[in-house]
This record gives sequence, structure tokens and C-alpha cells, in this order.
Amino acid sequence: MNNVHYADKGPKAAEPAPYGEPRRPAQVKSLHFDIDEGWSHRDERVTGELPITILVNGREFATMVCSPWDVEDVVVGFLASEGVLANRSSLLRLDVNLEDGVALVEVEDAGNLPAEGAYPKRRINSSTGRGRMSFYFETDARPPSPVTSDVRITPEWALDLMEGVMQGSRVFARTGGVHAGILATDSEVLQFHDDVGRNNVLDRIFGRCIMEGIDLSDKVIAFSGRVSSEIVLKVAKMGVPILVSHAAPTELGLQNARQLGITVIAFTRHGRRFNLYTYPERIIGAVEAQAEEPSAD
Repeated sequence: MNNVHYADKGPKAAEPAPYGEPRRPAQVKSLHFDIDEGWSHRDERVTGELPITILVNGREFATMVCSPWDVEDVVVGFLASEGVLANRSSLLRLDVNLEDGVALVEVEDAGNLPAEGAYPKRRINSSTGRGRMSFYFETDARPPSPVTSDVRITPEWALDLMEGVMQGSRVFARTGGVHAGILATDSEVLQFHDDVGRNNVLDRIFGRCIMEGIDLSDKVIAFSGRVSSEIVLKVAKMGVPILVSHAAPTELGLQNARQLGITVIAFTRHGRRFNLYTYPERIIGAVEAQAEEPSAD
């Protein structure tokens, strides 16, 4: 049987622990400036970050920075997106120790691990999820297959999902310091996750789905971050056909989406509007609207 275990999370937030209770924002003091009112003292809340080093079968694999809650989801999702984990049965053990900032992982098929020295150790920061050098790593040389799916959603559902993303995180409401994301079917929300890193949000979704055996081929992801090339690549590795974003896409992100079969909706705002960029056939009514585009004459 797989063994997923949390070590002691340490003292409570009232004591001088490095992370304290995972979802309790830290209190800090700041000097606030207002052009009309001048300077004032304020007590602010800020979200926490946890550096966690992942060791796979006794070997250091990566160090990432994430929010200090449900860390097992991030670790499993990240290793799955890197090709180290294919499914839950290949995960033999996962020990997460928040106090030491270490995740000890044992996998069944060590052959999926790149050879020692195949690439340098990585530090994955919370804003990008990967370092620049990652584009040259061995696992990126094996692009995912294009996503094929007949799933369709209404425009109204895409708007509703984004409203759920933007209103669902209590940590964001208190600190403004996290990204958030939802996994859904064409009519039901299945998961909600938040984290300091936008890539980590997707890893949390992927990790939970690996652990629970959820098929992603007919699902939708709505999340708060921008649609960059690495985000699209991660979504394609997950096999999710529709991505709804609150933020902007990049040119390379859309190019990747076209190549990998991902429907991209971005600038989803205020429960009223969005821009649809790729694979409109998955959004009900979009193909008909596209056919009505006026000529350039």
C-alpha cells in the first residue's frame, strides 16, 4: 500500500515557528503612504512560502517554493508533470516534513528518473515554477501528445468558474498573495486550490487527480495566472482540454496551445466577458460566432 505521511508540523503560529499554522497569514508592520493623507502605520497580513527539497529514491531532484499547505499534492503533481510518476501505484512512499523543508519520495520505477548528472539541480521559484534552464532539461525534450477531447462548455460556465476562482480563496482575500485554480467538469466544480505560485496551483490539481485516479481528458481548469508557454505545456501534460484564465496569454503560450490542442480563454473578468483564442469548437456558440466575422473589405 502507498504510504503518504506528514511529519510533525511544529509549533503553533503564536510561537516563533518558521511557518506556523499553514493557512494563517503572518502579521507584519508597514508604513503606508497616501498622496492625500501622507504616511501612516499599518498592520498587514502576508502569505507564507515554504522552500521544499524533493528527494526521489534517495537522490535530490529539485527544490521548489510553495505555500505551506497540502504540500503532498504539489510534490506528486510536479513529479507527474516531470514524467517521474505515471500513476498512484508507482508512488511507494511520500514523507513531507514541513519543519525541515524536505519531501522524501520513493517510486517504483526508478528508470523514469534522468541519469545522475543529466541536468543540474534545480531551484524552482514560486512565481514561475521552473528556472530558465529547465527548457534544456531532458524531460522537456519529450513534448506531450496533442489533447483530443469532445467536451464542450457554455460561455456562462467559463464565467462562473472564474468568479469561483477569484472569490474562493480566503488567503487571497486576506493577503492578495496567492494564485488560485479550479478543476471542473462541464457542470460541476471538483477541486479548488491556492498557492503562492501559479504553476504550483496546477501541480496541486494534477497531484490530487493522480492520488484519486481522476480522468482529466474531459475536464476544465480555471485559474488566476497568465497563460504562458510553460503553463500550456503543463496543462497539455495533464491532458486537460480547456484552460480558462483571469489574466493575459503570451504569444508563445497561444502557439503552444494551437500545437497541443488546448482551448484557451483569457481576460475572463467580472462575470461578463472573456477572449477566446484557440479551439472554439469546445465553447458552445463560438464556432457560429466565428463564422459571422465580417470580411476585411
